[in-house]
Amino acid sequence: MMLRPSTIQLNPELAQAWQSVLSHTPQKINGWPKPQQVAFVEQLVLSALTNAEKCLVLTSDLAHAEELKSCLAKAPVVDLCAMHDVTTLNNELIQQTIEHNLTKRKWSKITASTQFGQNFDKLERCRLRLNKLYQAVRKPVFDNLNWPELVGVYWNNQEQSNQKRAPISLPQVGFDFNFEAFKSLLKKVQDAQPLYHAVQRFDHPLRQLHPQVFLKKEEQAAQRFCQDKLRAYQLRFETLVQKYNLHIEEYGRLLRQYFEQHAQAFLTETGQLLDQIDDKVSAYGAPFLDAKLGKIKWYGPLSSQGKSAINAYKQLIQNYEALKSKFERVRWFSFVWPNIEKIRSIAPVKAALESFEHTLKNGHIELGQFIQEEQLRLNTKSALPELAIKTQIAALEEEMDDLLTEFNDTDLLSLNLENKMLTLSKRKQYLAQVQQQLAHLQQNMPDFAPFYAWQRFWLQLSEPQQNLLKTLAENQKTEWPISFKTWYFYQVLLQTKSIDAPLNPPPLEEYHQLWSQFKTQLPEQIKQLWQQRQQVLQQKIKSSKKSPEKTRGEELTKSSLEDYTELFPVLILPATSAEKWPQTFSALFDWVVILETEKGPKADLAIYAQLGKRVVVISSAEAAKDHIASDSAVENTLLDVDQATEAFWTSFQQGIRPYFGKERIKQATTVEDLIIPMSLQSIQAGETKVAFLGDGFLSQKDATDYAWEYEQQVQLRHGQWEIIPIWSAACWQNLGDECRKIAAQLISLEKNKLKS
Repeated sequence: MMLRPSTIQLNPELAQAWQSVLSHTPQKINGWPKPQQVAFVEQLVLSALTNAEKCLVLTSDLAHAEELKSCLAKAPVVDLCAMHDVTTLNNELIQQTIEHNLTKRKWSKITASTQFGQNFDKLERCRLRLNKLYQAVRKPVFDNLNWPELVGVYWNNQEQSNQKRAPISLPQVGFDFNFEAFKSLLKKVQDAQPLYHAVQRFDHPLRQLHPQVFLKKEEQAAQRFCQDKLRAYQLRFETLVQKYNLHIEEYGRLLRQYFEQHAQAFLTETGQLLDQIDDKVSAYGAPFLDAKLGKIKWYGPLSSQGKSAINAYKQLIQNYEALKSKFERVRWFSFVWPNIEKIRSIAPVKAALESFEHTLKNGHIELGQFIQEEQLRLNTKSALPELAIKTQIAALEEEMDDLLTEFNDTDLLSLNLENKMLTLSKRKQYLAQVQQQLAHLQQNMPDFAPFYAWQRFWLQLSEPQQNLLKTLAENQKTEWPISFKTWYFYQVLLQTKSIDAPLNPPPLEEYHQLWSQFKTQLPEQIKQLWQQRQQVLQQKIKSSKKSPEKTRGEELTKSSLEDYTELFPVLILPATSAEKWPQTFSALFDWVVILETEKGPKADLAIYAQLGKRVVVISSAEAAKDHIASDSAVENTLLDVDQATEAFWTSFQQGIRPYFGKERIKQATTVEDLIIPMSLQSIQAGETKVAFLGDGFLSQKDATDYAWEYEQQVQLRHGQWEIIPIWSAACWQNLGDECRKIAAQLISLEKNKLKS
């Protein structure tokens, strides 16, 4: 349809139904009294005529049809409507009516007004602007709550916490801020708080247990599994630790024995070498100690005594080098031997041997430290092959690896035990740590039942959800749901806040002026459209009169009803019986409106519905009692719309009360048919009262007509009312500041009136 005129004739409830009718076919409307039915049909008729559409209205009886016809007579296009009894509808009568009306009609030339199109374009642009403002505060942003209603829920939630709480700080990543996600997440928060408080900590030792223990096993089976495994493996790890201790100690004992035997052998050999030096000194004299090879001057080098001294020198040096080389192979402490090639004398050799002998005699101190170091670095590779213990150490290492693999396969702990230790000492420490870990877990097994419930719940949460619960536990010890809702509603409001949200009253006056101009031009536009179609019909009848009598009768039978609807596009009939309606036509009308009452032909609705492209059935309040379904209650997680609206105004009232007092502020004041959500009563009778509008509009219906809004506001102002819009988008984050601004505005207004 190319044009939808304003629904100024309809109140907000009817206007909302009108919008629903435009988007659905067929449509059932329940529970209206008769005056509202007539107003609705009048709106539909005007729209149909404007858009070159035909409309059939079926009433329960002739009297009802007469009443509707008289109401439509107020419209300037009444000559386009006709009313008949179905029993009189026959082709011959219809044809006579067409010819009679077209013959007596005098055509007056009607031309299209360019002003009509211009006004309509301006009207449409202004309507789009208003729609943008309207949607910024009225569209549902959270379930069935719009912006001011959600603000009310947010403020009400703040009040429930007994103090103003800043929303908890949490990254928004990972959350969907919609109603379904909210219900799911709130349920998790509500379920989590008692489970967590039974445990009281996130780092409970039982958290080390494998997730499968909680997710794949029932509580009793999981508890038995953990107790049995912890007890068994704790014993096995403890036994293995003892084996490691025994082997390390045994290796130290064997090592000490091995080196003590070598020390005794070195002492014997060193003593013998020192005795040999003393013997040579006695034989060759004291200079023998300092004499260098080739420089023995007290004997001729070729004498037998000289040759003997040189040989003795060489033998001593050879024995010294042999001892030194033997020690280097089995050394367990550091010892610096003098370099013979540089000194080439016996005295330093004797000094070195004496020092070596002294070290050997006191070497038990260094030997003990050396054995400790060897025990610390003991493994298969570092063990001395001479001790014949290497095979046992290798078997011990393999036993530990097998035990860790077996333990990991049980899925008892969440983290696998990994053996990356190279020495027996570190392996023993690791085993001892594991054994202590298992013992600690076993000590905490009395907490298994409450922790099982918590951990089973916790492991099924996503990472952002877990972060949320951690933040709640850290900052809000006892008010998880309230604090969560405060944060969640804050995020929803933050993300849905629109830059289109108005800060000033909408341009309703401009829209009303354009609509008034448009409305005066609309009847002429409708008449022009249908005059053109009737002229085409008249030309068609003139052409048919020239046809033979037989042919003319056939044409009359085929098209008389369609021609009749060109002359009277709105047809009002009492729907007494569907059987009397001509069956040759289907979808003849663009609209079929059936006014159904207790006496209406309910069984014939399907037959009448076939006559229209779109069907609307309107039932009276009495007839619709059985059709009205009660809405399901809104979930306990949110206030319903009425409570949300009340919460909005309650919060606003608390903010503005200190400036005017409680007795002057009234909620839900009724003025004629309007309900003012909150008002400020005047100090003296007859003075101006203030009407607060939560989002600048009187009606809370989605299909509010802006011209209707303007006229209602004009009537309020004539009745000594001042209108103050309360834009919730502005006062959401700082209600106190907005209340102060509004209070200052009203106080200034009252002072000016007192002066005047």
